[in-house]
Amino acid sequence: MLLSRVRCATLVGAGLVASAGTASAHHLMGGKTPSTFVDGILSGVGHPIIGPDHLAFLVALGIAVGVGRLSLVTPFLFLLAMAYVGI
Repeated sequence: MLLSRVRCATLVGAGLVASAGTASAHHLMGGKTPSTFVDGILSGVGHPIIGPDHLAFLVALGIAVGVGRLSLVTPFLFLLAMAYVGI
């Protein structure tokens, strides 16, 4: 049962990756890197709403957490790691 869910999630993930276009990062800032905390928050909130590639990533992360029966702490740890790398 778990193996079939993993296979299904893998196929969905592969389809999302194959259909994703190019990323348009920091679109809310006119292509500039956010310079203030508020700019960063607005850019972060705007990415999944306007950028389908970012929304696809969030959906894939949710599927991975659900299929793997992981703790909800896992996505937050990932976000913290990404925020740290971005500094």
